[in-house]
Order: sequence, then structure tokens, then C-alpha cells
Amino acid sequence: YEFEDDVVNKAFFNDEVKATLASLDMSGVRSMLPQFGIERTLSFEGYTNLAEVTVQDGMVVSPSGFAGCIALATVNGAVDVTNAPKAFSMASNSVNNVLKSIEVTGTEIPSYAFYYCKALETIEYKGAQLAPTVVGDAGLAVTAIKYMDLSKLTSLGEKAFKMTKIISSNKNTTYLEVGAAEIPAEAFSGCADLKMVKFTNATTITGDKVFENATTLIQVKFLKVVSLGSGTDFTNVFGGKEGSIDLWVNPEQSGVNGLNWTLEYINGKNVETVKYTFKSIQKKIED
Repeated sequence: YEFEDDVVNKAFFNDEVKATLASLDMSGVRSMLPQFGIERTLSFEGYTNLAEVTVQDGMVVSPSGFAGCIALATVNGAVDVTNAPKAFSMASNSVNNVLKSIEVTGTEIPSYAFYYCKALETIEYKGAQLAPTVVGDAGLAVTAIKYMDLSKLTSLGEKAFKMTKIISSNKNTTYLEVGAAEIPAEAFSGCADLKMVKFTNATTITGDKVFENATTLIQVKFLKVVSLGSGTDFTNVFGGKEGSIDLWVNPEQSGVNGLNWTLEYINGKNVETVKYTFKSIQKKIED
């Protein structure tokens, strides 16, 4: 059944079953999104006992469609979360500790899509681990993802990977490759297992605390010339651990003097400078 009418939906999905519904076969549903001209909302937000859902491949999830489903362990079928911020996000003070893997049909992860899905290790796309093109604000924050190829990223949101288990692009590499042109605030904050990062296209650091509490970080490489954005304090971009980090920059990079890297940024009407002192700095992009 497609559940395209709110009258029918409310007969099946209401407060009486919200706390008890455990298994749901919704394979007749093509999209959970609203349809113009029809009074219809399809969402299972806060269904705390829902453990298993079966969908048809490509089923479009609505924003917050499965948010707060703390017991959801299995999603049979591939879902489209492209237009679904907070699709599987956990509500305040709640955690999903059972959803370990999921299959998606697109390469974009919107804001807060899997926020606090702490057991989530694998997101599959076409039979392999997803290599996302977009990860929105906190899209994969507080997950258990260890390996993810970020070389195809065109957009990276604030706190996108905050407090994840991420280590590298895949099991056969030692470093994480990131393709986004802009590096926002707290993007990898709290990634305590992250040791080495290579930014292939980054030209602007737009926010502070990018690597705050990334306690094992030892190597960072920028292939392109990098500058700072404006309107924020950039003193803690590297989490105050620069003295333990070996840095590689483009040969044309300005502000490098010995172990120091000094950059300017606009703060209101003022031009400010910030200096980072690293364990070593090399002006080359090839090892």
C-alpha cells in the first residue's frame, strides 16, 4: 500500500502504535515526501520500538522520516536520503546503538542525516562503501564510520564528521583524502583516531576548531594554496596540537617561515593574523 492519504495513514500510524510498532513493510511506498494538493505526511519520527523496516529500492525518505527511532537496526532496501535532513537523526538525549549499516541510492548526505547513529559503520552505494559528494552539517557526526573515501567531496558541512571513528579513506590506506574546496568549523573535531589527512582541493579554511580534540593527528597536507575565511577566530584550527603535526603545503603558499605558518583573516573591519607553529613544514606537494 502506498499510504498517500492522511486519513488512511492516521488510522494505521498514531499515538496508539507509536511506542509499539516493531516491524514495518512499506515496500509499496515510493516516497515519504509531501505531495502538493494532497493532505499527506508520512513520518515515523519518535517510533522508539521500530526495529525493522522494509522498503523498495530508491524509496525517498522525508525529513526526519526515521528520526528518534532508537531501536531501528535493519533497513531492508536502499533509501534515498538526498532531500531528507535529519532522516535518521537522534533526538536530544537519545542514541541509536543498533543500526550498523544502511544502503543509499545517492551520493549526498544532508545535514544531521545520521546524527548520533553511534553504531553506524557502513553506508553502501551500488554495492560498495559510499564515496559521498556532499556531507551536510553534522551529517555523519557521532557515528562509527572508520573508512570513507572523501576525495569526491564538493561540499563539507560544519561538524560533518565530529566525533566519528574515521581513520582513512579505506582499509588499504593510512590517510584520509578530502576533496572539498572549503574546510568548515569542527569538520573533524573529536576524531580521536584520525592521524593523517590530505586536502586535495582545499583553498579556504572557513571555521575554527577543524581538528579540535583530534588527539592523534600527526600529518596534514594541502595540495593547493590555502587562505583563511572571515568573521571568526582561527586560533584553534589545529586544536592547539600543531607542535605534534608535520605539515605539507603548496610551494606557492605564503606565510611560511621555518616552523611557523602565519595567515591573515578579516575580522569585521580589521585584518587579523594568526600564527601556527608546527613540528615541521615542507613546501612541496610530492613526497
